[in-house]
Amino acid sequence: LSITNILFEGDGFYRNDNQNLGVVVRGMGGIGKSVIAANVVRDPKVANNFRGGVAWLSIGQRRARDMEMSLTYDSYYELLWSLCEQLNMEDANIPYFADPAFRTYDEEISNENNAADNKKRLVERELRYMAKAKDYFTNYLIRINSQRILIVLDDVWHRNDGWWFEFGARSRLVITTRMRDVM
Repeated sequence: LSITNILFEGDGFYRNDNQNLGVVVRGMGGIGKSVIAANVVRDPKVANNFRGGVAWLSIGQRRARDMEMSLTYDSYYELLWSLCEQLNMEDANIPYFADPAFRTYDEEISNENNAADNKKRLVERELRYMAKAKDYFTNYLIRINSQRILIVLDDVWHRNDGWWFEFGARSRLVITTRMRDVM
């Protein structure tokens, strides 16, 4: 069974509602995971099935300083913009939710709290901004009645990073990783 067949027919990894999200190419460094993903992207059947486009995002070992998460809101926002550019969707105009105009008082990090409490609040704020951006982009895809898109997430190191790029029935993922617990 080829990767392209898995993307089209099933047998990939699934969300709770049994929707096929895509495929994970897993293995040790240097064995050709990215080459396999590149070959999938070049397959003419892929272009015909994902008429909305194909985007390649290099995730890598991003690490949010002093937080237990790999993507920060800023890095996620940059990746979303790269996605929009690759899919010719620059008109998505994703708001920058970390802008002070979008913040509420309870999101501000206070000097009065201890370091552990501030770290927790910072992580919660980052995740909240990322969720807003993901919802905005998902709704944009629905609003424009987007064709299906394929997103390659290359070199994923954190198990939850793929979730941020799952946009429902209009998208599929190919994830390359060395990690066992991704998706």
